[in-house]
Amino acid sequence: MQKLWIVTELFYPDETATAYILTNVANELSQKYDVHVICGPQPQYRPSVTSLEGKVTVHRSNMGNLSKDKLLMRTLRFICIGSVLALKLLWKSRKDDKVLIVTNPAPLVVFASLIKMLKRFELTVLVHDVFPENLIPAGLVADEKNMVYRILKHCFDHSYAKADKIIVLGRDMKEVILRKISKYGSRAEINIIANWADTKNVRPLWTNSQDRIVIQYAGNLGRVQGLMSFVNNFFNAQNEQVLLSFWGKGAIEPQIRALSISIPLITFL
Repeated sequence: MQKLWIVTELFYPDETATAYILTNVANELSQKYDVHVICGPQPQYRPSVTSLEGKVTVHRSNMGNLSKDKLLMRTLRFICIGSVLALKLLWKSRKDDKVLIVTNPAPLVVFASLIKMLKRFELTVLVHDVFPENLIPAGLVADEKNMVYRILKHCFDHSYAKADKIIVLGRDMKEVILRKISKYGSRAEINIIANWADTKNVRPLWTNSQDRIVIQYAGNLGRVQGLMSFVNNFFNAQNEQVLLSFWGKGAIEPQIRALSISIPLITFL
C-alpha cells in the first residue's frame, strides 16, 4: 500500500474541529493507504465520540507549553510547532509518498512546500485558515499595504502554488486560493469539500432555560471569529428572553467573561 502522511498539530483523541475531521479522514483513508499521522503530544484523556482505526500509525511530538492567547507567544508557538512537525516529515517521508497537511500552524504550509521540492512527494493542503489574509480581520495588520503583510503574502502564495492538490471549504475560499496561486502558473487541483457535522452524536437538547432562546457557541474564542461584535450587540440589546452560552477557550475569552459578570445572560459551560 502507498504511504500517506497526515501532518497536523491536533489529532485523536482531541475533539477540536481539525482533530475530529482528520481522525475520521485518517480512518477512512486507511482502507486504501498505509496511513501515518505526524501530530502533537497525546492530550489528557477524555471521553471521545470518535475512535481510531488500529491500522493508523501515530507519530507524536513534544510541542512545549507556549501560550496560545498572548500574541507574541502564539507567534513563537506557531513557528516552533510548524518546525517540529516539518522536521519529522523531512526525516520520515520518501519520494512518491502522499502528504496531507492542514493550515494550522500556518508556517507548516511553507515548510512542507520546501520539503516537497527535496523529497518530491505529492502534497495536498486542506485549507481551514487563509494566512496571511486572516491577519487583517483579526486586527493584527491594518491593510494590505503593510510591508510585513506583503512579504508574508508573497511567501505563502508561492508555497500554496507548490501544492499538487488544495482542498477548500467553499466557493469564496476557492476564489481566494485561485488568486493566490494563479500568478505563479500553478497547476494545483482545487477541490471544494465542505466540513460536515456529526448529526448522530451532536443534536439539540432541551435545557432548563425557563423558556428562553439559547444561542450557544462552541469552539475557538479567537480574534478572527468575529465574536466580540456579536457579543457587544447582545450586551447592548439586554434582551432577557435570550441567553448566550459559550463552550471553548481562546484569546478573547477574558473580554467575554468580563462582560458576563455584568450581564447574567452570558454564560460559560
